[in-house]
Order: sequence, then structure tokens, then C-alpha cells
Amino acid sequence: MRERAETHGAGRQEQRGTYTGTSSIGPTDGIYAVGDRIKGFLDRTVRTEADLDYLFRTLDHYAGVVDGGGQAYRMSVRAVVDLSVLDGRPDLLGRFREMAEAVVPLDSGGGGKIAIVYFGHNRPSCGATDSDVARYRSNISIARGDSRPGPGSAALIGDIDRALRTREGMYSYTSGAGNIYSIRSASGATINDTERKDMVSLLGSFGYGEREVANLLGNASNSIAIASRGGEIVCVAVAEAGTVRMAGERDLRIVELTDAIVKKSERGNNVYFATSLFLLMGILGGGADLVYGESNLESPGVLSAANHQMRAFSTDTSAALGIGNGILNYHAAIDNRMCSLVVTFLNRSQMDTMRSMALARRDGDDR
Repeated sequence: MRERAETHGAGRQEQRGTYTGTSSIGPTDGIYAVGDRIKGFLDRTVRTEADLDYLFRTLDHYAGVVDGGGQAYRMSVRAVVDLSVLDGRPDLLGRFREMAEAVVPLDSGGGGKIAIVYFGHNRPSCGATDSDVARYRSNISIARGDSRPGPGSAALIGDIDRALRTREGMYSYTSGAGNIYSIRSASGATINDTERKDMVSLLGSFGYGEREVANLLGNASNSIAIASRGGEIVCVAVAEAGTVRMAGERDLRIVELTDAIVKKSERGNNVYFATSLFLLMGILGGGADLVYGESNLESPGVLSAANHQMRAFSTDTSAALGIGNGILNYHAAIDNRMCSLVVTFLNRSQMDTMRSMALARRDGDDR
């Protein structure tokens, strides 16, 4: 309590030091230096004008740190916000919009306005150009096509749901080219040495070695799905669960769809889509408030998979609310290249929709 009282008494949230964890979600208990970024969560839910003032002071401080020319090129702070605090206050809304990048509503089905808001600020020399943003939007349009997912996605959701309920928990996916993949969950106790080596080979693109893969498989916060063809693992998809704790509020349970990779020779067969959907369907019943991915805007395949998994795009929700453009500006380095990301997500209402689709398919099978 003493630490929190001192933090609030300063009028802004103080940095808690350097984060040395390996979580993809990142720190959820404060704001830290994370490599060449400043990242974290605001330590209170923003519900009042006093909370807004605290948020603005915090953001202004860390934007100044970034502009000061130190190690950090970017600040990325997430906050849980009751957006109704901005109603009828264009002056506050204007300040709010200055650094808000993306809005992820948590309760679209309940009529409320609670959201996770991403706030970002980059060093002026490090950020996406207007032509970059135009390309990102083109990639989203290409990935999404002219419509949302149709009956084919509903059928696949039902098929995977049925496979997950079997004792084996394995799904057999056949691509359009006739390739057959066996998709299942993986942990340190369920894979053999050959499969472990396959995972190291694939995840090496993310800098993983044997130790990192062992840690990945042994971490109870992770859920992992693998796809095999001909006895070889050709796709790995990982999700990580985390908890955001706010003083005086219930815990917020979030799951991030993190690392995923397909062997180059198997790309174009939708095996990533099927594997990540298998992973997602296994997560739905776990009580999460939000399942999301921070999806690479330079990867139409990743964007297409998110679309067909019925995830909402922060570019849409941010545009609808008039807050930010939904793009996390040069948020991370991927394959030694600075990349901007879009948040693709399912909140509780959207997860309920997916579960209903699976149940409808299940009921049809039972008749």
C-alpha cells in the first residue's frame, strides 16, 4: 500500500524499473523499461476526471522521456478506461486523442463503454509514414476481402469443437490441395524429442533455442497448438494468459495469441489459420475477458486468419469511436524490421458468439 500511495501522490505513475521477464504480454503490474521501449499498464481504471488527469500526467512524462533521446524509442501504455468519462467534454477528449492509438472494447454486448486503450508515442525519427499507413490499410482490405467469414468458418469451428471434446483431442485438417495435417495441443509432457527439435527449428526465427522452447513448453500460462504432416511439426501457435490487477477492481483476465510460425514449404495451405483456430477454440471456455493478438500489418496471411477467426480489428473500433487510428505505430521489431501492428480481438460478447456457433453445430450433429 505504501508504494501505491507514494506513486499516486506524485501525480503520475512512476516507472518500476527494468522489466526482465520473457512475457509477450509484457508487464501488467506497472510501467517499466522493456529493452528499447517503455511499456506497461496504468495502475488504476480511468473512471473520473481525476483519473484522467493522472493518466495525462503519466503519458506526458513518458513521452518526454522518449523525446529526451535516451534508449527508449517508444512509449506504449495500456489503460482500462470507462469512456463515458469523456461524454460531453470535448476538451478532455481532445487531450485523450493526442496519444491514443487503439481502442479495444471489453463489453460490446453489454452496452457499456469499458475498453482497454493503447496509448503510444514514438521518437519523431522513428514512426510509420503516411504511405506506410496507406499500405497497412490496403493489406487489411486485401486480407478481409469483401465480406466477413461465412458458413465455411462456422463449419470449421464446429469441427474443431467436436475434436477438442474427444479423448484424443486431435483435429485432422485437410487443405485445399489435399494435404492432411494433424493438429493437437502440446506441452513438455506430450511431445517427444524429435518434435521438440522440430519446434526449435521453427521457432528459431523468433530467436528461440532449446532452452527457450523448454521454458515455453513448461510454462503453465502458455497454451500451444502444433500441426504435423508426415510425422514432422510444420506449424506452431502459442497463446499466453495474464492477469491485470487494478486497485479496487476485479482482476482482468487476458490471453494474447503470441508467436506463430509455419514451415515455408507449407505456407499457402491455410494450416496457420486451422492451427491458430484450434488454439483459440481451446481457450474460449477458460473465462478470459479478452483474447487478442497484436497482428503484423505487413502480413496479409496473419490478417486474413484473424478475420476468418471472427476477431474484430482495432482499426474499425477506433474509427467508430473517433479515438486513434487503431494502429500500434512501429510497435515491435520482427525479422529485424520495425513493424506496426493492429489489435485483433474477441471480447466476451464475441467469444459467446463463437461458442454459440460451436453449440449450433454440435446440436446439428446430435439430431
